[in-house]
Order: sequence, then C-alpha cells, then structure tokens
Amino acid sequence: MATYPQWCCSMDVTDDMRYVAINDDDEIINKTARLSDEEYAVIKRHPEIARIIGVADAYDVMTSNRSYRNAMSQEKVRSEIEKGKGSQFDPAFADIMLEVDEDIKTEIYG
Repeated sequence: MATYPQWCCSMDVTDDMRYVAINDDDEIINKTARLSDEEYAVIKRHPEIARIIGVADAYDVMTSNRSYRNAMSQEKVRSEIEKGKGSQFDPAFADIMLEVDEDIKTEIYG
C-alpha cells in the first residue's frame, strides 16, 4: 500500500482521489513483467477511479464560485451532467452524482 504525504489529508476529496489514482502502487504501474491477477485488479481500479473523479471534479467546478464566474444553479448543473452522460461522463457514476446531488438538495432545503 502506498503512503501519502501529510498534506494529502487536507485537500478536498477530488484532490485526494486524484492523488491516489496517480500515485497508488507505483511498483505495479512501472512493472515490466507480467502482472499477477491481484496486480491486474489494481490497474483496472485506476480507470474506475478516473471516471469517478471526472464527474466529481466537474460537479465541484460547476457548483463553485470562480474568479471569472458564479456557481451554476443546481438545475443547470444537473442538466450538464445529464447532457454529458455517456460521452463526457460514465453514465453509472453520473447517475450516482445526480442521486447525491438530490440528497444534498433535500438535506439543505428540506
């Protein structure tokens, strides 16, 4: 198992996930010999993490105020995620993000 720098825990979740996706199990990523079944499973996990990061990072960007624009409305964010399902976003993870978004909205607005 890889070790992470102390500052890793202070980042937001998408940055933590990005760090794990890039730096987890360097010896496996750089291995030149044939991978074992266990090592192959680790490599297969990396594309899945990248797909999760894709939709989570886009959600974070769209729902955050930026120096050049205000955060988008929840309706616009949901529309953009729906529009990107199957092309920009993995449909399964996009659906999960939309469910989480609905839970957050219910939690905040009742």
